Amino acid sequence: MSDDILFDDHISPAILDLLRRAGKGDPVVCVTPYLKLYDRARQAIRSATDNRVRLTFLVRKDASASFHDDLVWLDSHGIRVYLLENLHAKVYWSPSRMIISSMNMHEASVSRSYEVAVVTRMMSDIREMRARINEWLSFASPLSGYDDLGYCIRCGETRSFNLGYPLCESCFGTYGYVRMAAGEDPFCHKCGIRVRTSYEKPLCKDCERSMAGPAQSRTRF
Repeated sequence: MSDDILFDDHISPAILDLLRRAGKGDPVVCVTPYLKLYDRARQAIRSATDNRVRLTFLVRKDASASFHDDLVWLDSHGIRVYLLENLHAKVYWSPSRMIISSMNMHEASVSRSYEVAVVTRMMSDIREMRARINEWLSFASPLSGYDDLGYCIRCGETRSFNLGYPLCESCFGTYGYVRMAAGEDPFCHKCGIRVRTSYEKPLCKDCERSMAGPAQSRTRF
């Protein structure tokens, strides 16, 4: 599967399309050191959150004061925001495709800068980038406290993280202690990614490995 190369005013629509087309429950990560949300970006972000896409933003910590209002807006819409010193990479990641670009999600980049991007759907590259983004996130500071956040393994709604009780109140009220067949629950309790889990084994393989290792290697999405 070949990569696509995009330039200038073709890049922002591709990034926003990635947000809009993400599936229900999918994790999506925007790595953008500088941030200035423009109207179409806000609309695409709201469309993604309405579709219960699990959005994470990673931005540059030592520049974050200049776009504090945008970070507050993201946080108020239930989007995880992390701050990392000296961040320079720009990546827009989803489970099915990713965009590696020179473009920040910033109105000046969209309207005035000369930019380039590569869009790839190669699963090996997407998996490798996910591991690298998780490494960056392990060094980053959260804008808010996310350590106790988990996901219901049956419906994917957010809830407190508890390996002994990985269902939300609604699903527990519907199913009680009835277990589905092993591997039929569709969400990981830790990162929320779509994957086969069960009440007895509520984590994906990546989260199982990361929780067994050092805290700094913990999977974040």
